[in-house]
Amino acid sequence: MWSKLEDILEECNEKTTHNYWNLVKWSFLDDFKKLVDNSLFDEVNDDDLEKFIRICDNRLDRAKTYLNDIAIVLGFAFASLSIVLTLAIVGDKLPFLVPDLSIILFVVSLFLILIGLLALLGHYRSQVHAWTVFKERAILMKG
Repeated sequence: MWSKLEDILEECNEKTTHNYWNLVKWSFLDDFKKLVDNSLFDEVNDDDLEKFIRICDNRLDRAKTYLNDIAIVLGFAFASLSIVLTLAIVGDKLPFLVPDLSIILFVVSLFLILIGLLALLGHYRSQVHAWTVFKERAILMKG
């Protein structure tokens, strides 16, 4: 049975999917007014609003967990990159180190990993902001 709550969730998922670049921009500008309007929660009873708020909490917790995990991996990637670059600079004086081509390939792969991690960081940051806005709107409508 399809309920109003499922319609709201579907619409929120659609808004976060179709407004991806706007979400990233809005997360820095704190301008989420265009993301959700009050009509989204018309004809929704308090039980469904309470369930929606719990779902928002769940999605916020997941996004924050992913953000923490990405931050840790990002730190390791930056540390690895700095170590490899330091060894590459010192490597001119130490001939027993890895050949230059493998260092270059490793540095390039670390840069690609860093770019991917930064993209994920922006994605989950915008998700946290978007679901917080949905939750705030539901709390305001409840009552």
